[in-house]
Order: sequence, then C-alpha cells, then structure tokens
Amino acid sequence: MSQNRKLILILTFFISFVCLVFFYSSVDSFGNFFNQLKTANYTLIVLAILLLFLSVVFRALRWNIILFHKVEVYRLYKIQLIGYFLNNTFPFKLGEIFKSFILSHESENSNSDALSTVLVEKFLDMFSLLIFAIVCLLISPVNNIGETSLIFLVSLIALIILVLFLILFSIKKFFYNVKYVAIFFDSLELIRLRLSLKQIILSNFYGAIIWIIYWINVYLVFKAFNYNIEPYESLLILVVASVINSIPSLPGAMGTFHLGVRTVIEGLNIININTESLITILHLYGYIALSVVGLFYFILNDSIGFNSIRKQIKL
Repeated sequence: MSQNRKLILILTFFISFVCLVFFYSSVDSFGNFFNQLKTANYTLIVLAILLLFLSVVFRALRWNIILFHKVEVYRLYKIQLIGYFLNNTFPFKLGEIFKSFILSHESENSNSDALSTVLVEKFLDMFSLLIFAIVCLLISPVNNIGETSLIFLVSLIALIILVLFLILFSIKKFFYNVKYVAIFFDSLELIRLRLSLKQIILSNFYGAIIWIIYWINVYLVFKAFNYNIEPYESLLILVVASVINSIPSLPGAMGTFHLGVRTVIEGLNIININTESLITILHLYGYIALSVVGLFYFILNDSIGFNSIRKQIKL
C-alpha cells in the first residue's frame, strides 16, 4: 500500500473513531439503550430489509440496461451484493472495482466495459439523489436543518456532481494517451452513443424506485421505534445520510453516518432524547443484511470466492 493510501486510511479511521466516540458518549444509560433495542418492532425492520433486497433487484435491472452484453439479472443481483459486502468490509470502495472484475470474468463484457458501467451507475445514483433533494426542497415546510439551509444542501449535491464531471474531463484531457485510460473513456462514449431515450428513461425510472424504497425504509425504522415522522423528514434524513457517504470514513460510513443523522434529527426537532438506539439500527439493518448475504455469494463465487481458490488448488 502506498504512503498516501496509508495516510488516507489512518485519516478515515480517525474520523470514524472520533465520530463514534462523540456519538455514543451522549448515551445517558446503556441499559435504556439496549432496552430500546429490545422493544423495537422487528417485524418492520425485517420488512425494511426485504425492501432493501428488492432495491438490489432494481439495481441489477438498471445495470443490465447499461451493459454492452446482457447478463442474467440474478447473476447481476449476486454481483451487486458481493460489491456491498466488499464495500462494507474494505476501504476505498474496493467493492466497485471487484464488481467490474467479477462481471468481466462471468460475462462477455471486458474489464473496461464493466468498470465504465459501474461508473455510470454511480452517476445515475448521484443524479437521483439530486432529484430527490430538490423534491425535498419543494415539499418541506422548513427551509433549514439547524443552521444549514436546504438550498445549500441541494447546491452541495450539484457541486459534488459537477466536481466529479470535471475530474473525469481532466483525466480524459491529460491522460487520454495512456492506453487503459483511452479504452475506459472509449467505453464510456460507447455507452452514451448506444443508450436509447427509452433506455435512459427506464434507467432513471428504476433509480427512482430504488430511492423511494430507501425513503420508505427510513420511515419504517422510525416506526419500529414508535416514532411517526413526516414524509419530508424521512426524505431529509435519507438525503443527508447519502451525502455523508462522500465523507472519508471507515467502510459503511461508520461514525459519520451516526453523527450526521443525529444532527438532522436534532436540527428538525423530530426527537429530543434517546436517538442513539434508533440511529444504530438505521445504520445496521442494511449494513448487516447486505454484508451477510453478500458474504454468502462471495464465498460461492467462481471468480474470486472460495470456489475459485479451490479450483486454483486443483489446477
């Protein structure tokens, strides 16, 4: 590992550690904390988990639209879950790289083609996030979260998208003469030329369904702790939690998620006390479910899992 990556890893660990210490240091009584966890309505949590897996199905459907060579949706579903497991386990979003690696080994899509579709997926997610942030701005009766205006939040998301586009443009401009960079950007260009208007609309439609499921799940987790929140409040929490994912931290936005969501809850005066158990479940329900099932598929995967290792040993 390079020196820069080591420094980034140390920084992310430090940020997450400080956030977690600050978050859980405000717990008045861990007895009450665990009692709240015990009394939560886990039927609603299970429903949220099932909906979360449904969102992965829509991710697989959307990914298949973008791909150069079509793949069985169930295969893409498994690869998506393996990506979640690796993202939740290793730093630097390595799951995204491995997703493209697995896809290229299990289909006719090349490494550069697979990686370019993963990048397009990320931009579609960012675009969906921007749209839902604008929806939040339109339906919310409040203009601020504490001291932060909603207009600033929407502008921040738009700025992140713009910066990412500028980074891509700069890489293409200055490094296009590098063989693999050229191949990658050629794949991106082919995606742009190949996708029809119908496919673009369908991709964004699937993206909207994915984010609506996330929106519903925030409501379900709050309901599991017997808190009723308004639609705009659950959407605000979702938008902020998604933006937090861009902050350097340990895998799964550990710590930064907890502190960020509590800041939103306190800023909106949704709940005044004992938010720690709720936020813990809001983070863990997806983190654990996706990681466990992703690990299962990872173990069975023929490209990088234990099956692959066993085959190599036999050879």
